[in-house]
Amino acid sequence: MSKIPRPIPEARTPRVVNQPCADGRGASGHDEPDHWVLESREATQDDRLVMAKAAAFIYGVVALALAKLLTLLLDFIVGENSVTQAIWMVAVPAGAVWGFRKQKAKPGQVWTSREWIDFGNRTWNTRRHYPDGSKPLESRTLPLKAVAAVSRAEMYEDGMGYTSLLSEVNNLVRYRQPWPLTQVEHFDTEKECLAFTEAVAARCVISCWQFREAELEGGEAMLEKLS
Repeated sequence: MSKIPRPIPEARTPRVVNQPCADGRGASGHDEPDHWVLESREATQDDRLVMAKAAAFIYGVVALALAKLLTLLLDFIVGENSVTQAIWMVAVPAGAVWGFRKQKAKPGQVWTSREWIDFGNRTWNTRRHYPDGSKPLESRTLPLKAVAAVSRAEMYEDGMGYTSLLSEVNNLVRYRQPWPLTQVEHFDTEKECLAFTEAVAARCVISCWQFREAELEGGEAMLEKLS
């Protein structure tokens, strides 16, 4: 049974609300922006720590292997002694500490990202913010007239896959490829995917397309503009 897809926000008229000014008088303004958040993700300090610990383990294992190899080589050349046998006891902790610090020092590991449609300004937007300042803010905005809703059918090793996505119109027209800006929803049947994609296109007032990869069409991919 297919899952229930995410709801598509209904069109609405922005309300005018009273907002207090600094001098105590009321002023008119709009309520919250008319946005549809498509995706919201984050990588936290805890995630950063997990990656650093994983790097420490990997570097420690590599250091152990190299130390064992060096020990065998030195034993063959100068004979076995306490110094050569102690090499790995120094190398493993040193490798682990180096791996931990190296991974933790990498920039851009803590971030928050968001993709959304701004119905008021009629734009598709993406934004990635790095709270620790290790990288500058990354953002991109496209007018909705440059965006299309696409129903994409693909064949995988274990069956079929149907994805409703947003893609740039230029890529569809010029390259005939629905490279995704955002993968909005996945479906078990093409009928459900098409219906949802058409609803997205209608709500956003953008064009709607259907794409089926070459394996499903006998050798040549099918791309058709539906509306």
